[in-house]
Amino acid sequence: MRILFLDSYPVPYAVDQVDELPMGGTHTVLCLLARGLADRGHAVTLVGTSIPDGETRAGVRHLRAGRWLAEGGPAPDVAVIVNGAYPCRSARRLVPSDVPIILWMQNDSRSASACHLAEPAEREDLAHTVFVSRWQAAEFERAFAMPSARTSVIPNALAPVFDEILPPDRSALAGRNPNLLVYASAPNRGLQHFRQIWPALLRHRPELQLRLVGGHNLVQYDAKTQGVLRSTYETLAGLPNVRVLRSMGKRQLAQLLRRSAMLSYPVTFRETFCLLAVEALAAGCLVAASAIGGLPEATAGLAGLMPMVESGAFADAFVDHTLALLAARDRAPDAFEAQLHHQAGVMRERYALPRIIGAWEKLLAATTGAPSAIDVPGAPEPSLPPSRRIHHPGSGDLGGRTVWGDGYVTDIEYTQHFFPVLAPSHLRFILAMKGIVPSTDGAEFDYMELGSGQGLTSLVLAASNPRARFYANDFNPAHVQRSRRLAAAAGLGNITFLETSFADLDEAGLPQMDFICLHGIYSWISPENQQAIVRFAGRHLKPGGVLYVSYNVTPGWAPIAPLQRLLYLYASRVGGPSDHRMKEAVRFVDDLAGAGAAFFKANPALDKATERMKGNPSYLPHEYLNRHWHLLTHAEVAGHFADAKLRFAASADAIDLAERFVLTEEAARFLAGFAGDPLRETIKDYLRNNNFRRDIFIRGGIGAGGDGRLRRLGALAVALTRPRDACDLQVRFPVGKVGLAAEAHSAILDALVAGPRTVAQLAGGAGADRLAQTAQRVAVLIAAGHLAPCAAGWSGAADPAAIAATGRLNRALLDDGRDGAAMALVLASPVLGSAVAVDPRVWRSLGTADSVVAPAVDTDVPMAGTPDRPLFESLAVTLAAARDDGGTVGPG
Repeated sequence: MRILFLDSYPVPYAVDQVDELPMGGTHTVLCLLARGLADRGHAVTLVGTSIPDGETRAGVRHLRAGRWLAEGGPAPDVAVIVNGAYPCRSARRLVPSDVPIILWMQNDSRSASACHLAEPAEREDLAHTVFVSRWQAAEFERAFAMPSARTSVIPNALAPVFDEILPPDRSALAGRNPNLLVYASAPNRGLQHFRQIWPALLRHRPELQLRLVGGHNLVQYDAKTQGVLRSTYETLAGLPNVRVLRSMGKRQLAQLLRRSAMLSYPVTFRETFCLLAVEALAAGCLVAASAIGGLPEATAGLAGLMPMVESGAFADAFVDHTLALLAARDRAPDAFEAQLHHQAGVMRERYALPRIIGAWEKLLAATTGAPSAIDVPGAPEPSLPPSRRIHHPGSGDLGGRTVWGDGYVTDIEYTQHFFPVLAPSHLRFILAMKGIVPSTDGAEFDYMELGSGQGLTSLVLAASNPRARFYANDFNPAHVQRSRRLAAAAGLGNITFLETSFADLDEAGLPQMDFICLHGIYSWISPENQQAIVRFAGRHLKPGGVLYVSYNVTPGWAPIAPLQRLLYLYASRVGGPSDHRMKEAVRFVDDLAGAGAAFFKANPALDKATERMKGNPSYLPHEYLNRHWHLLTHAEVAGHFADAKLRFAASADAIDLAERFVLTEEAARFLAGFAGDPLRETIKDYLRNNNFRRDIFIRGGIGAGGDGRLRRLGALAVALTRPRDACDLQVRFPVGKVGLAAEAHSAILDALVAGPRTVAQLAGGAGADRLAQTAQRVAVLIAAGHLAPCAAGWSGAADPAAIAATGRLNRALLDDGRDGAAMALVLASPVLGSAVAVDPRVWRSLGTADSVVAPAVDTDVPMAGTPDRPLFESLAVTLAAARDDGGTVGPG
């Protein structure tokens, strides 16, 4: 392929000088890419204004624009404009009209080089635009309505010298000056802040040293700016322990970073990627920088990023942030060395040059129609190793969270879990029992899960409800990456996973929703994020739309609240990742109790709580080590969502439909005096000492009473989720162990052995009273875990599209578990529009047939929660191989 790169940057360079000549991120990667494509046999030409005219370097022909026009020669197959150097109308003077033009943009949407994109003709003439971060792509889409179908994100690549700078078998601390800080970016990106930052740092740590790289490479600036910058360098050079160094090539910079403790980067410039920060991480440096632009994305949670603050407070905040990072390092030097190797390995893998060149080859082939082994345009999503993320405490914050996490644990992934209560089929059943008609009862709807974690719930719901459209967001890129990978493996084209915060969701261009669901996280996030969720619900929930929210409530959690705060505070003293810090904090609590602390003697129930804290490392840090951890009351949460025109509809716990199994008779008589009172649900929580609520709110919602309610109830179908002989009628409910009426409940269970039935069929058509009574019994059996509602529109057979999609997802989940990922322990069912639980022993031994799957274990004992072969058949659970044409993941 003949590839032409067009660059008008006025600084002299050639593609073989990247190791020795000072270059910014754009030209570093341009040189690496052009050289790499030439090495792979492509005919690469670089046209620029300050390059060695007429020379061929590292297989790349270098020409000035005038010589290119004069010489003519064969037209390129594709032209790549570097950084908006030429508008398309200018580039067309250099290449024929039939040559596709790709814009490779590394600058910010507000830069002068982007202005010409405001003209529709400029955007239309581009065959494709390549951005270096998703943040940058979103900014350009907002600013210029860039068509997402013709944009890709391909991150920048590391120079090969950084593959060699910190070998895995070499000490990350040997030869490193623990007091040496480096600033090596352009002087207009935060250098001036050192006038305040450096004297303040020295007051706390007088042993620190600072190297400022780039003090003699100012030719790209006008004369006035050069004067200002030289004055800044001269002022800083006069400060104690500061040296100004000449600009340097990648090899020399890599050696400097390898000897340094920290890249100190008080940046206030909107970085679209920041290759320097990636290089510092690869060299084993700490990175102290601002969480601005694409920096959080590029550094993948491994840098110590400080939230942006007001300009007047910026310097002081950066000083505190830097001191906290150094203090965390000094507390645990041994653990710290392992973390440095981890961050370097992640950067080398994520931004490996062959990976990035391959992504470009794929894109160029797709743009020109040339043959390619990879048939989907755009960069592959870099995969992170399945190891833990680095611990970087921020100013006033704990380790295990990056600033983009806003106080939330982000260094270890959340547990993989399916929550059946989030299924539309379940929510509709509860609302029907309450006589409330939501915005839709059909198979087509729009559904949003907020804080989707590893995405299992949304994936199952999307596969089992293929005519609906699903959206899910999470701000942890590892979670989003895993979710997208599974969606692609299962060929799910009706789900979009967004890597975005709650505050930014309004700008994601999402449609109006029938369902918005969030599980657990409302208790773990800041008040500002809670307000963002309320705003989103108010703007994006349809009239009649359903919101599900679950949260920790005061009565049951009250004794543990002081313990949570103690765990959080102690963990701030401990280095390492969050699961390690959680173990150390629990060990401290054990020692405290062993010392006879009166707090534990006054709260004996805490013994069981601390024992539970010694398991499930994927969950516990998320529960106990978040900066924002709230105990709420139902009245408070209802007040929050009232601002979005939402009213409380019902508890999503099916057992709350039968209060005799929730409250003692005495408590029920007391609560009866508060019918219709806004405090009723809060009082109920205190009567039962509840610790967790699952609430359904509705935006409007039409009431269905009398015969209308009964007709809706009668049309609802339910199915067994356990083998019949595993359905115990001795069930533990909030009031204690309850024996269900054997004859009445057994009749329902027996009838469902043959397959799903509607409530009307189970009632036998014996009148309104019998129908209502049957529905109540069905609700109790759902609460017991024996039954689940069926998907919308059940009429005796599952939707064939749902059978195919759930089969592909089940196969993908099983394959994922065999590849070492956490076992999902559920299989999607097109009958339920949800999932059925699978015992771990059965999960490990599932067969590989494409037909209905039976457990491949020999046991005479039915396992609770484990479907047998007939049950799998009745729920249409399969493990089908994904077809090549199975669909694609939605944009996002």
